[in-house]
Amino acid sequence: LNIERVGTTASGLPLYAFDYIWGGPRQVGVMAQDVMQQTPDAVIETASGYFKVDYDQIGVRMQSYETWRNAGAKVTPAQ
Repeated sequence: LNIERVGTTASGLPLYAFDYIWGGPRQVGVMAQDVMQQTPDAVIETASGYFKVDYDQIGVRMQSYETWRNAGAKVTPAQ
């Protein structure tokens, strides 16, 4: 919910700020639908029908909006 594009990863994936429907802090990450086009093996569908991204396979980390903003609006690379 409340999805806003905020940038692009080094590999060209759109980067978004969003809120999960079940709550919690605002997050910054990618959308599974975008990842499926570039790296389909990095996406799984859960039993509940949601898509889930394996961030280790795409070279970035999902992070809180606050962490992302405090890092100068830069996405954290995967370790």
